[in-house]
Amino acid sequence: MAVRFGLVVYLTLILIAVIFWTQLDGLLYPAGVFPRFILVVLAACSVISLIREVAAPKQQPAINKRVIFAFAIAGSTVVYIYAITIIGFYLSSTIYLLLLYPLVNIIKDGAGFSRRLFIGTISTTAIVISGLYIVFTLLLRINVPVLLANGPF
Repeated sequence: MAVRFGLVVYLTLILIAVIFWTQLDGLLYPAGVFPRFILVVLAACSVISLIREVAAPKQQPAINKRVIFAFAIAGSTVVYIYAITIIGFYLSSTIYLLLLYPLVNIIKDGAGFSRRLFIGTISTTAIVISGLYIVFTLLLRINVPVLLANGPF
């Protein structure tokens, strides 16, 4: 029996949920509710998908467009989180959005890079970053993540 890609992904997600759940033992009541909720939802969706995959497997290639898209998004998010500590929240968020918007359109939708995509990328990034700045810095006066000497990890 060949190992199907879906089984590996769902089992990996369940393992990740269990590992992160064990890391939440030190959190007090209000701080631990949301992460635990997200982990329960992740594990439940993974179990449901795993059962569906075992019950009625779909024959599809192991590497397809969706897999490349998922890895590209996950990798860029890890780089973004690390970049926050190096270059700051607003600058790293701007670069992340400038790269993410075309990535989504090119990989997921199969669209080429065009003038419309360029204008959409610039305008979406400007609106989101301006909105973040106005809401968090000006209105709520909340400190956004700052530069850390040792990095995020």
